[in-house]
Amino acid sequence: LLDATVEETGAVAFAGVLTANVMPAFLFSQAVFPPMLAQGGGRIVSISSCLSQRPSRRYVAYSSAKAALETFTRGLAVEWGPHGIRANIVAPGQVRTALNGPALDKPGVEERVSAKIPAKRIGRPSDVAHAVLYLSGQSSDFVNGAVLSVDGGYSVRAP
Repeated sequence: LLDATVEETGAVAFAGVLTANVMPAFLFSQAVFPPMLAQGGGRIVSISSCLSQRPSRRYVAYSSAKAALETFTRGLAVEWGPHGIRANIVAPGQVRTALNGPALDKPGVEERVSAKIPAKRIGRPSDVAHAVLYLSGQSSDFVNGAVLSVDGGYSVRAP
């Protein structure tokens, strides 16, 4: 995650954010395609961010990288769908993690962040895990190329 405005971001840093977010998905997909093809199908679930659709000041590079990841994953759905391979995306919003926990624990921060989310709470890792499990299981057999927002309604709220 690059916390910088566009004018503060150098070309190398921008390319690094794009590479870090898209290249692993590309390489992973190439590696799993032969065995998935041999077994008659499979599922690929990428993790994006609600910021791919609602960019935030100082996170344009990150938002751009996640949007590129979503486009790549939807491309997989188109190319590999006929082989029984489904590719979907989970786009979490603000989720409490070990990385952001200390910032959220500062006085008033979690309340300010939660106030912007229609569900009025920060997401839990289990919220994202359940979405990934759904897209990985038989209940989602006819879901391909979808972006599943797991953000408490943040991505659809009015600005």
